[in-house]
Amino acid sequence: MKKITFLLFLFSSFSMLAQTFNGSTGDISDDGAYNYYTVNVSGLTENLNASLGLVQVCLNISHTYDSDLNVELIAPDGTTVNLFSGIGGSGQNFINTCLNMSAGTPINSASPPFTGTFKPQETLGNVNNGQSGNGQWKLRIRDTYPDADTGTVNGWSIYFAYDASVPFVFSSSNLPIVIIDTDNVPIPDEPKIDGTMGIIYNGEGQINHITDAPDNFNGNIGIEMRGNYSQGLPQKPYKFETRDATLEELNVSLLGMPEEHDWLLIANYNDKVFMRNALAYSLFSQMGHYATRSQYCEVVLNGIYQGVYLLMENIKRDHNRVDIAKLTATENSGIDVTGGYIIKNDYWDDSNSWLLNYHPIDHPSYDVHLVYDYPKSEDITVQQKNYIKTFVNDLETALYGNNFADPVNGYNKYLDTDSFIDYFIVNELARNNDGFKKSSYFNKDINTPTAISKLKAGPVWDFDWP
Repeated sequence: MKKITFLLFLFSSFSMLAQTFNGSTGDISDDGAYNYYTVNVSGLTENLNASLGLVQVCLNISHTYDSDLNVELIAPDGTTVNLFSGIGGSGQNFINTCLNMSAGTPINSASPPFTGTFKPQETLGNVNNGQSGNGQWKLRIRDTYPDADTGTVNGWSIYFAYDASVPFVFSSSNLPIVIIDTDNVPIPDEPKIDGTMGIIYNGEGQINHITDAPDNFNGNIGIEMRGNYSQGLPQKPYKFETRDATLEELNVSLLGMPEEHDWLLIANYNDKVFMRNALAYSLFSQMGHYATRSQYCEVVLNGIYQGVYLLMENIKRDHNRVDIAKLTATENSGIDVTGGYIIKNDYWDDSNSWLLNYHPIDHPSYDVHLVYDYPKSEDITVQQKNYIKTFVNDLETALYGNNFADPVNGYNKYLDTDSFIDYFIVNELARNNDGFKKSSYFNKDINTPTAISKLKAGPVWDFDWP
């Protein structure tokens, strides 16, 4: 009888701990907005930790293009876990998909419709941080690519039990530590939202502790996500500007880099050795060209450790960056209109780019667009557009002409050969396929009274794909 009573006690205790809660359902909008699906949890007798915590999240989602989706779980205290994002390519649906830290297969390695139990992209243990699990939990889903692919959350649940994973405790590093706080407001693609940032850096060879006072920077920032495809990866890239007490732009030096207010935090998610970007920029710089300066750091966002990043300069016209002449809206004729310009081969639309008159020799049906980067498409004047379009067309006309090698009137008249050779060397050495189809920057300075300022290749950019 005692054995039966004891077994009944164990069974009832386990039942009180192991509980499943089902969430609300609904359509997923295709406009880039955040969609929320909720579940109210009550009756948990302990705060969330290893002995009682969130163990599993299960989903049934219909969607016609899986990789469009960014799916996150938000705990009552605001702690957010990225369950998955940007996976599945053009596959469809998530059918009986469960996320559990004890699973042997990461969901990144699985295929649509992801039926089974997989390890999520971020740890569920982050929510088992001592908070009360009672309250409203949210599933947040964003279709990151509005393209007429639609979907529906048909059902989802969260499961609490014993032997739960707990947060990774990040306490110190030999790298600088960047701490960002947005008061748990999600960081959008744009516009920038207000936040604060502190950088802890005790010097070369010293250990930096999360409890140390920020000494390299401690102040206001505006921050947004950057990139296109990379926004769908678990480790997000960010663009931020440093601000003063009135939230105006503030030029500062970060980690020894020259003063400016435009900065980037570049993730290394696709580059498992964390070296490709930094090495390529260093090589291009040693060849005598400007390349973005960078410093490795570790990032904590709203109390959650995000991993190793590169804190970097943003590519822009500046004396300490792309050092070309400033071009104002009133400079529309003569030598003034000849520079400076930054253009790029990258993601484009009809409002920010123009179509070149020539096509790749080996792909005559392909169109090539160049994007206005400086001045920006919203700032560049009609006269400035016409000048840089004509200059590039003249360059290509000479390049595609019969006398292309003529040292006076061939491509050499318009193109800085050394910079293009070095650009190709770095991209070939890195086997960087992206460097020949996008993320390609070019710049042109103002002419002198006696000479044309030639188009230069660079700065080199975007080497994270192995």
